[in-house]
Amino acid sequence: MVLGPADAVVAMTLVSLVLSGSSAVRERAHVDVAVASRLVAAGVLGMPLGLLLLRYAGDRILQVLMAVTVLGALILVLARVRVPPSRLTGSVSGVLSGVLLTSTGMNGPPLVLGVFAVRPEPRRFRGTLQAVLAAQDLAAVLGFVVIGLGVGALLPCVAVGVLASRGGWWAGDLVFVRIPVRAFDRVVAVALGASAAILLLGHLG
Repeated sequence: MVLGPADAVVAMTLVSLVLSGSSAVRERAHVDVAVASRLVAAGVLGMPLGLLLLRYAGDRILQVLMAVTVLGALILVLARVRVPPSRLTGSVSGVLSGVLLTSTGMNGPPLVLGVFAVRPEPRRFRGTLQAVLAAQDLAAVLGFVVIGLGVGALLPCVAVGVLASRGGWWAGDLVFVRIPVRAFDRVVAVALGASAAILLLGHLG
């Protein structure tokens, strides 16, 4: 809402890289390496298309794409859609996450569905998701540099985002250990709904 969509994508990805990287290291014992590897590899394949959208699509198109992405994931989670745990699921989820990461900064929704497909317990879900996010974020940042986006100019915004997000992460950790397994889907849905509402308010503004 503060930056233009293209700058926001780069800044969000850099913030995510710092946060997800540190979390992935901390949660490394809970990472499903096979699932994570498939999602990361497929994500890299989808990133060139996302970079093209980021480079040439207008700001309004990017804003709408961001909101639709989160709303779509919210609907799927609320409907308790469970995609089958297969290599095809990992490939499709991964490719979509790569496209969305480099065009909207939001690779989380398809990754959530892709990791949910193997029905992990919450700790393994979080560890695997953070490992994939960190690896994809790193690849995306390299892509931003290749196409000439101003990564360095956004570092002050990234620093503010990292500091603010660390506070949110600390609060989230306190809540995470208290979430019953049966309520985990509902918590994910609430988070997606809040994200969609913020994006739509920014779009309408």
